[in-house]
Amino acid sequence: MANPVCEKCKNEISPIDVVSCPNCDKKYHSWCWMSVPNCIGCGTFNKDYMKEKINKATVNINTNVKDRSASNEKVVAMDSGMFSNIGEKLKGWARAYFVISVVIAIIAVIATFIIDLFLFPAIVGVAIGIVLSAWIMSLILYAFGELVANSKESKIIQREILEELKKEK
Repeated sequence: MANPVCEKCKNEISPIDVVSCPNCDKKYHSWCWMSVPNCIGCGTFNKDYMKEKINKATVNINTNVKDRSASNEKVVAMDSGMFSNIGEKLKGWARAYFVISVVIAIIAVIATFIIDLFLFPAIVGVAIGIVLSAWIMSLILYAFGELVANSKESKIIQREILEELKKEK
């Protein structure tokens, strides 16, 4: 029995490399199938084509980190005022909040030790509570800042994928 012929390139297909349209059963080489958005025979949308384009765009973006950071700088430059680069600001505020809280707790412990030893154990307990609550609040604020920064990064990547797909049309 003869090997099937590819609908796109019209060459014979080895039995190992044959892919069929799920709707009309037309035969393609796997690489030919990945290069057509719709089946040549029936026009069925090729989901594999879109997956391949997105994978290629993602690989192109991931291999070019310097371009991504430059693009990120462009988006950051478009932001203005108080909300520019807010994810990094939130992370900075989280660090500062924790450090300030620890310093205040240490000052309270030292002041109590100097002024009144009777209250010292209670103030040490309160200071430990302040430090733990500051640590938890700082983690939450830092995580939110990270989320904001990552969502901006995701937005940049989505734009680049869309631009890459538009270029290939």
